[in-house]
Amino acid sequence: MKLSSAIAITPAIVQGLNSPQTVRNRPVMTNPMRHLLRHFHVAAVLGVLGLGGCAGKPNVLISDPMLSVDNSRVMMTVCHRNEPCTVGFLGVSTGELTKLSNDTDYHWTEATYSWDGSKIVVAVFPEEEISGIQTTKQLATMNADGSDFRIITSSAPHKFNPSFSPDGTKILFAQLVSAWPNPELVKDKYTIDLFTYDLETQESQRVTNLHWLQIQKPQFLPDGEQILIGGERYLPSGRIYTTSWGDAMFLERIVKEHRIRYEENKIYVFPNSFDTQLAEPFIVRGEHSSQASVAADGSVLFLSRTNKDDGIGGKYTYDLFLKREANTFRLTHMGSYLTFPRISVDGKHAVFMSDAEPRDARIGDTKLWIIETDGTELRELVLPRFPDD
Repeated sequence: MKLSSAIAITPAIVQGLNSPQTVRNRPVMTNPMRHLLRHFHVAAVLGVLGLGGCAGKPNVLISDPMLSVDNSRVMMTVCHRNEPCTVGFLGVSTGELTKLSNDTDYHWTEATYSWDGSKIVVAVFPEEEISGIQTTKQLATMNADGSDFRIITSSAPHKFNPSFSPDGTKILFAQLVSAWPNPELVKDKYTIDLFTYDLETQESQRVTNLHWLQIQKPQFLPDGEQILIGGERYLPSGRIYTTSWGDAMFLERIVKEHRIRYEENKIYVFPNSFDTQLAEPFIVRGEHSSQASVAADGSVLFLSRTNKDDGIGGKYTYDLFLKREANTFRLTHMGSYLTFPRISVDGKHAVFMSDAEPRDARIGDTKLWIIETDGTELRELVLPRFPDD
């Protein structure tokens, strides 16, 4: 199917879809689709998403862009009108946007390629639950052409942020787990930990016991053993799980000192340095480094706040950085809010999304970009528009 014009997404929708996910006082993880639809509804009322409206206005939502192995297409989650969310592909050179036919009863989200590009894993949830208060996401796999769709998990806990191991035999994912004990101290019902699903044995195994409060998409490093992960093991307010109020006050001070010392850098490698509650980040660069992804050569792409670097006050701005061996390079000078950065498997290209006004309620400034990882050839990928019904 061919489509036409630009697509936009607000930072609020971005956070609702995937990045990052945070647990608060709820019995389940915040439902990404519920956030998406809420903003879809508000946007439609305001007339800024072009849902059946003016020509040239965006009329679909996208997220999670990722380059194919040959770098010829960008895969993404596509949500259009009342149709189930599915997997779309944008030709990098052709500009043609196609999507997989989703004839299941599930919304497909958070699509991720296997390292060889032959398979796709998605987080799914039933279409009839889209307006419900709670939705449990499961994991499903398919071939890269959409064939052989299979839901591979069925247990109750909410699952999200799936990715393949380098050899394609396992899927790494995040799952809600019960909170630590101490009802009088615990202010959150659930925390998050990492699991793997073995595609051969069809068994899941818990990988971490760290009780994250916030997590970003985890990935195996090329060795297939270590895991690149972004997130926090405590709430921004400093509340963490302890056995007594005295311990809580002591650890709250340590948490604050940790945040100040590392300036909110939130990228870690597991299992390195995870013997203690507060590990040293894998990457420490400027302020607030997050949303990392890794290439087959070990290069790590990530976002970092650049207000201090550029002497800019006011709204937070972010840019792309690349850690290659012992060196870290700045790739962009966007002066805007960035999200969904993803490096290609060969480490030569990256895709990401930007928004000129990260805290503005207006919709329409978000763009999809591609860049080479030497910092050259930055260009916008203009997405076509679905035909209005």
